Amino acid sequence: MGTPVDSEKTRAKIINAAGLLFAEKGYKGVTVRDIVGKANTHLSALNYHFRSKEALYREVLMEACKADQISSADQAYLEKKKPLDALAILVEEALKEYGQKGETNWHSIVITRECREPTVIFKDVAKAYFQPQTDFMASLIAKA
Repeated sequence: MGTPVDSEKTRAKIINAAGLLFAEKGYKGVTVRDIVGKANTHLSALNYHFRSKEALYREVLMEACKADQISSADQAYLEKKKPLDALAILVEEALKEYGQKGETNWHSIVITRECREPTVIFKDVAKAYFQPQTDFMASLIAKA
């Protein structure tokens, strides 16, 4: 019998494997069998944790957004800078992250794919993630 820690590890493995595959092939190009194979787990584990491919994709996308968002601590730091300096830092960091490849950067690739090929989840992501991030950047631009 698995422990709660084992269950969380399995859940994290599924999210990471799905993130890598969704980044590579997009939502439509990935099957749940692809995901469980890459995660080295069973279909029952995916169903237990996520119930559906769409629910898993939502979780992967929100995980990607959390990983790529400007934290409140970073926002506070940037707000203390001159607006143009803050914007330069944001651009530099975004370019650095976007330049990373593969397993270290599936988060950005999944987000970019979602923007280019929106799924039914896009509106939720836009409201929860894109809007607050856009508002913050717009405030810096307005100050500049």
